[in-house]
Amino acid sequence: LNSWEFLDIRTFGEFGLSAGYLDGGWQFPDGTKHISKMRFSYVWAKIDGRWKEIHHHVSDLKGELRI
Repeated sequence: LNSWEFLDIRTFGEFGLSAGYLDGGWQFPDGTKHISKMRFSYVWAKIDGRWKEIHHHVSDLKGELRI
């Protein structure tokens, strides 16, 4: 289960930022599943003419995403 909602995609010269919400989850070793709405952000850099991910963060949604 994964559904992405991009709220913002910006570029700053050779760097970029994307952010939004994700419905997803994971399964613990004991078999318990956790599904929730999460927020994400990705930082990109243009290296040798191609966009590459240089950092990302995903966390449980505990408030509104502010950009």
